[in-house]
Amino acid sequence: MAVATRRITLDVPEEVWNDFVKSVRREATSTDEVLLSLISSYPKARREEPFEIAEITRAYLSGRLERRGSINDIDIDAEEVEKAIVETFGISDPVELIEKLRSSRW
Repeated sequence: MAVATRRITLDVPEEVWNDFVKSVRREATSTDEVLLSLISSYPKARREEPFEIAEITRAYLSGRLERRGSINDIDIDAEEVEKAIVETFGISDPVELIEKLRSSRW
């Protein structure tokens, strides 16, 4: 019995595609297998993620999750954060970064 299929065309930046292909080759599999696996697992991942976050939030608020500190205990080095953002995204302006992320202009 034949399985119904659908052909798709996807425009991917060349650098992203080349990195993807290198990863696939390291795993000694095919790009088709990896893409099918990613597409198949996506709906499940999307369903579970919000549930996990909601469950952790409920556990914390109800006291079932151990509270081991305060938000004030977190020490953040702003210069290191900015350096990591620039290394990752190539910009440090928070407004520009948010606009680019929202519009996916990468």
